[in-house]
Amino acid sequence: MPQKTVYVREEDRELWERAAKLSDGSLASVLADALRAHLDRHAAVSHDSPQDGPAIAAPFGEKMIQLEIRLFTDEIASDGKVIPKHAWDTGMVTVQTNRSHGLRKGDPVPLNSLLELPASIEKLLLKQGIILHSGSRSAKYVRTRSTATQGRNKRAVPN
Repeated sequence: MPQKTVYVREEDRELWERAAKLSDGSLASVLADALRAHLDRHAAVSHDSPQDGPAIAAPFGEKMIQLEIRLFTDEIASDGKVIPKHAWDTGMVTVQTNRSHGLRKGDPVPLNSLLELPASIEKLLLKQGIILHSGSRSAKYVRTRSTATQGRNKRAVPN
């Protein structure tokens, strides 16, 4: 059987000792379970799955998807002037060009009120085919439905 040496930080010693007691003294199965869970979490958000296409290398500056929110400032001041840091609560949302993600700037989504900002961002993401993955902070709010319950309790969502 292969052997691996694991070095434990001093501040984690108590954690390891407690885990060893719960596992009848052998941490090999605990570590294997933790590694499986880690790999499962990574696979759940990996872009390397065939349905999404292969993952590609992205140059520096092209890994992040950038959205731009533009607020209108016309007619707040007269004669083509602006009042610094003043804008209407209307404008548009657009995506920045990013070759690695296959995104091109253009076709902005209108924003008629700041209250529409989340809906405008959602429309833009859908229009561009951008898929969001829930991060660890969202996990307490977001649940995925099982396939059995997806047909029930559907709400109509206006476009």
